[in-house]
Amino acid sequence: KQKPETEVRHVDKPPSALFFKYNTQLGPPYHVLIDTNFINFSIRNKLDICSSMLDCLYAKCTPYITDCVMAELEKLGAKYRVALRIAKDPRIERLICSHKGTYAD
Repeated sequence: KQKPETEVRHVDKPPSALFFKYNTQLGPPYHVLIDTNFINFSIRNKLDICSSMLDCLYAKCTPYITDCVMAELEKLGAKYRVALRIAKDPRIERLICSHKGTYAD
């Protein structure tokens, strides 16, 4: 007896935009949490954080930075002085951490 040839099935993938159809809470203005690496990357590539977020996401963005990240930048010393000055920008909102220590990762 011969086995019948296997049928090839094709399943269409749902479009990725369908995610936003059901999750309507994801929309502008975006709240972006910034860490030390994000700030250092923006310095290395000579990007302004707020305007680059606007260019990337095509919507208004509100950058946030935690107290832990600020403490980490202060601990890193003079080498990261520029990063600390950028982190103290008035356009970047501060978030208060409720835990002990300065663990930022």
